[in-house]
Amino acid sequence: MPDWRRRAFLASSVAGLTAVAGCSSLPVVGDSDDEPSYDYQRLGDAADPDAVPEPSLYPGSVPDALAEAHYERGRSLLDGVPADLSFPNGVVEARLTDQRERAAEGFAAAPADVSSVGTLGQWRRSREDAAEVRGAYDAASGDLTQADIADRRARVRSDLRSFRSDWSYRGDTVAEAVAVHRQLERLASSTTRSLLERRRLPDDLQSAVLTAGEVVADLEGRPR
Repeated sequence: MPDWRRRAFLASSVAGLTAVAGCSSLPVVGDSDDEPSYDYQRLGDAADPDAVPEPSLYPGSVPDALAEAHYERGRSLLDGVPADLSFPNGVVEARLTDQRERAAEGFAAAPADVSSVGTLGQWRRSREDAAEVRGAYDAASGDLTQADIADRRARVRSDLRSFRSDWSYRGDTVAEAVAVHRQLERLASSTTRSLLERRRLPDDLQSAVLTAGEVVADLEGRPR
């Protein structure tokens, strides 16, 4: 069974973004197990939305450790795929060889001085590319099953539920809190879609290795 036991990006790094966003003086949300709730009265009293425009740049801190987590996870996934592949299906072999080479380019150097959400997103996408290659390779090798994918989906769903239940609406100002929250909501919503949009896969994943790889990448946390 492949090693898909790391928590999804949403549960690890997004929680970190929430924690470093600022003080906790704003209304706290997340009382529900499924969706966050808001104290609209307190938010309305805190500031006039028209008088405090949303920042054009993401105002929260982006710790280098988040990019490093993507780097380490991606490297560990690629390390499980040999550089010299050999499969009876020459088309699959050529496709996976090309995918692995391109994915490896994203890990040529470790991250340094990650200062923006955009840069962090690039590392997340590199990690997802590595997950796609690993998932396809494991499927082609017979080491990935429908049960493995179902188990991974269940863990991601549990991580998402835990994240939403602990979600706090934080920021130094209302405008910053809204900007931070919006970024987190985009990631949470993307993860929800990856759970809902199930692709039809045959019982024998060796007959659909490329699609299996895409499913694994989606479950690794790919926003659309």
